Amino acid sequence: MAPVTSARRWSMTGGMVFGRYRGDEPTESPAIPAPSQVVLPVGIPSPDLLVREGDSVCAGQPLVPPSRILPRHFHLASVSGTVAAFIPHGKGMRAPVSVVLNRSPGDEHCGERFAMPSDPEAARQVLVRSGAVHGCPPDAARWLLQPRAAPVTALLVACFASGPLEPRRLRLAACESSHLREGLALWRSAVGGSPVVLMVAEDEAAAWRAMGAGPGETTVHPCPRRYPAEHPQMLASRHLRHDLPGGSLPLDRGLLVIDLLAVCAAGQVAATGEALRETTVDLVGQGAVRPVTLRARIGTRAADLFKRFVVDPPPLFVGGGLLAGERLGPESPVLPHQGTIVALRAPTRRFLSFMSPAVRRPSWTRAALSSFLPPRSLEARAEVGGELRPCISCGACEEVCPRGISPSHLARLAEGGFVEEMIQYGIDRCIECGLCSYVCPSKIELMAALRRGIEAVAREQVA
Repeated sequence: MAPVTSARRWSMTGGMVFGRYRGDEPTESPAIPAPSQVVLPVGIPSPDLLVREGDSVCAGQPLVPPSRILPRHFHLASVSGTVAAFIPHGKGMRAPVSVVLNRSPGDEHCGERFAMPSDPEAARQVLVRSGAVHGCPPDAARWLLQPRAAPVTALLVACFASGPLEPRRLRLAACESSHLREGLALWRSAVGGSPVVLMVAEDEAAAWRAMGAGPGETTVHPCPRRYPAEHPQMLASRHLRHDLPGGSLPLDRGLLVIDLLAVCAAGQVAATGEALRETTVDLVGQGAVRPVTLRARIGTRAADLFKRFVVDPPPLFVGGGLLAGERLGPESPVLPHQGTIVALRAPTRRFLSFMSPAVRRPSWTRAALSSFLPPRSLEARAEVGGELRPCISCGACEEVCPRGISPSHLARLAEGGFVEEMIQYGIDRCIECGLCSYVCPSKIELMAALRRGIEAVAREQVA
């Protein structure tokens, strides 16, 4: 199988438009009282933390030594109170432990105050020590945490989302307009004054230009609203007008890619001088009574935050995007990088279910009776009658893949453990967008197989 040429890949003939499956825009932001208890996943074992059970803490106080901060594991107290307990394994989070904090009545910020920095290194330190680093994509967070970070020639800001049920980032920018300019200024300082490029959806470009967000050299780059166009590697390819080679990162070309959520988090820090204690999250999906935007304390349990806004029985929560996100349990805390949480109704049995796909994941399906129905969003799972469906070699996964690889072929190689062949056929190009699993009529978990293949290749290269 000959690899697809770079010219065809970067033009993004793959991907998918989810215009029909967009959720209703949240129209209200109800006040949410601070919870009595928060859960903060940290990236190191409890003996290495700066606090012990029973200690008093104040909002903004570090819980982790500066040299042990890890992306997306919160290292600051988001409430003032006491350390109630340490929960091993982080309650479903990818962390060794979670710290449980009981909030005290006098819950005020009393940690370090941050002044607007005057040089790039100081700006990076503010973004790290304030907690704004945890609202960044992983690559950007690692760049902030590096002692000698690579130079950045341009800062790309993903200002749109194209996945199903994703609210418009333009609405978030309007709501956070007071923080938008401050956040862009802080990030511009961190990258040494390099140009800032707002990567926006084509249908919203005029509105972004009219908003005039950002000081200095800030430009607007329109992009098609085709999932996963907002992925860092896809945005970098569109900005450069050529595809990134397999395995390379935007930072290899001097591009730092962040999300609008990271800008708003930095804006809160710049405007208040306080460490990040709150985050904004949209609740959407059929499991929600209505779509709402909530500003909540970081570490609030999902069950506590959403209990007033979800249907009965309690729905399933997915954070980080419906296609490639992770399932959140009732105890899972709300963290700065999540942005949108989708509430899915619990599975139910259907009439003539043996003739149609069973219920498990949102999907476009061409199986069973669906060919007689108009295109619609269904839910399906891989097994029927206890057995996996075989691949029918329809090529649907190749048609939608934005990176020009063959997911079905690579999945078979991954299941067989053929490392050299996986490298040959470009498994390092996979960005784990989830579209291959989404369109597969046999409902094969292609993305899960590709992830196992990527991990196998990484282990082989380390060895």
